[in-house]
Amino acid sequence: MGNYIYGLPERDPVLTDVLYNAAVLIDRCGKAAGTYRKVHPFASEKTWCRAGCDLPVFDTEIGRLGIMICGTPPSPKSPELSL
Repeated sequence: MGNYIYGLPERDPVLTDVLYNAAVLIDRCGKAAGTYRKVHPFASEKTWCRAGCDLPVFDTEIGRLGIMICGTPPSPKSPELSL
């Protein structure tokens, strides 16, 4: 079994009326190792989701892993900020 990333709408556990366009990292044991919430949603996504605010990096057996979701501006700064 490997590491997997699943995209999904994530409901905020505290502000239950807030959704995020999110990606969850599942580790080799099948447990959620972390979540990335899309930082730059498209205008059309803003009708249903809120922007995330972090660029997390996850330590895995194969090394450090960052996640970006489709539509993230193609800027070298995004990966740099997550280091």
